[in-house]
Amino acid sequence: MALTVGGELNRYREYVVREHEKLDFRGIGMPQLERQPIEDIFVDLTVRRAPTPKEECPIQRDDAVRCNDGEKSLAVPILSATECIASRDRVVVLGHPGSGKTTLLRFLAHRRAIETDMRDELPMYVRLAEFSRAQELDERVDLARFVAARAADRGCTDIEAALRKELADHRRRCLVLLDGLDEVGDHRQSEKLANAIRRFVEKYPQNRYVISSRVVGFEPGSWTTLGFNVFRVLGYGETQLRDFAEKFFRLLSRIKGQGEAGIREDLSTAIFSNPRVRSLASNPLNLTILVLLNAARGGTLPRRRVDLYAKVVDVFLDTWEASKHSADRFDETSNIGFDAREFRWLL
Repeated sequence: MALTVGGELNRYREYVVREHEKLDFRGIGMPQLERQPIEDIFVDLTVRRAPTPKEECPIQRDDAVRCNDGEKSLAVPILSATECIASRDRVVVLGHPGSGKTTLLRFLAHRRAIETDMRDELPMYVRLAEFSRAQELDERVDLARFVAARAADRGCTDIEAALRKELADHRRRCLVLLDGLDEVGDHRQSEKLANAIRRFVEKYPQNRYVISSRVVGFEPGSWTTLGFNVFRVLGYGETQLRDFAEKFFRLLSRIKGQGEAGIREDLSTAIFSNPRVRSLASNPLNLTILVLLNAARGGTLPRRRVDLYAKVVDVFLDTWEASKHSADRFDETSNIGFDAREFRWLL
């Protein structure tokens, strides 16, 4: 690991590990499962290159997606998300709510932070909604200053100069992970945010960049011009479902003190072999809610599908969105807490 004088980057990597080593399951109804190691939970996503308007076609769960463009037939391969990002310098990852984009970027930040080879990339993870609020309060804030300020709020002080030196070093590269391009309030803020990102990329072009966004409203033009490759997250297929199931069989067996065989039978009956529920399970967040709800209820799910949807809505509002809101020195709402009731009212 390359260290600056005083070990600033070493301290920074330790901070990144602490920030991203656990996933939060608060609000699901199982207090003993509140925080779990991200390495134990993460399931790699699959992605395909987002088609141009001429190539647009339905998403399929095959080895390749065939899109017809006049007389041409275009094969669009399906890749693992981590493989896609590792092999490209600039990537936009598009996905629907709950499709795993944030967990993917946090996993990459954690994985890069724990690597110790001096050639490994330094990760910089940014929640873009928080960065946008920082811009509104101080226009001089760029991504490097924001990352340094967030780290300082959590005890990792005086690292901005080290981060900028690393970003500017043509012999090394940082992995800049920009999460939630779509989560900024209005058009003016969105344009201001996009321009700030473009300036940063142009200032530090040799680094690698990953941007996540929801599908709706994303305009690829300016990003592809800047050299970004745009990929869409696919829903869980059989491979991801099996991987997810095995991880949660082990996790729930350990937490509940029950044999994996019993957990496996309960979940298979309630979710994985149940066509009434299976259609919800291609979305990672939906599937997590279903599995933990089933465990919290002693191996049963609500009989009515509307009750399942109600629980999903509760978690989206009370846990998932609230967990994305953090307080820092740039946040004018840092002392305001929202619960599900307020989120419903705002919605």
